[in-house]
Amino acid sequence: MKIAVLNDDGAFREMVNALPPRQDVIWQFSSDSQVPDADYVVVMQPTAAIIQQLQVPALINETTLTFSQMNVAQKPFARFCGWPGFIQREKWEVAVCQHGPWLEAFSQLLNIQLVPVADAPGLVAPRILAMIINEACYGLADGICSASDMDTAMKLGTNYPKGPVAWMEEIGKEKIAKLLSAMAKTDNRYAPHPLLTES
Repeated sequence: MKIAVLNDDGAFREMVNALPPRQDVIWQFSSDSQVPDADYVVVMQPTAAIIQQLQVPALINETTLTFSQMNVAQKPFARFCGWPGFIQREKWEVAVCQHGPWLEAFSQLLNIQLVPVADAPGLVAPRILAMIINEACYGLADGICSASDMDTAMKLGTNYPKGPVAWMEEIGKEKIAKLLSAMAKTDNRYAPHPLLTES
């Protein structure tokens, strides 16, 4: 069985290297825009051209766009969040375009529990985290405390593993802002704070 991993920045390869070895699985990493012949595909940095080429079950790292926005219907695809910190989790939220036994096969191949959620921008956890980070930006802009104090307060007060500012720095402001901007298309309350959009 061959699994092609396209456009990986190294994070997925690191995860694969930690998996128990299997003689029946060949991992093929490629940065080519052409989809290689494989039984399953993981796309870490998708493009419209790559998505249109896919003909086999695929996991697509796409946090913001839904399948309807990607112009994909009734294919064995699932979207997941590959943000830093999310790809290392034992459970992944996935928005599934077409359910089938391929999803359980992917789950076993990756040794990760795939949990289906609604096909909405941000899935669930990334959406909530983006809103928390956005609210933290409002607090920072209002001068209620320092970034370090905010992170400490959230870790101690809510038992978060990291504070919102540390998460923002790890994930990247541009990814958070992109998701919030997509969410703001249906409700302006999600509009990203200027701290997330300024360079």
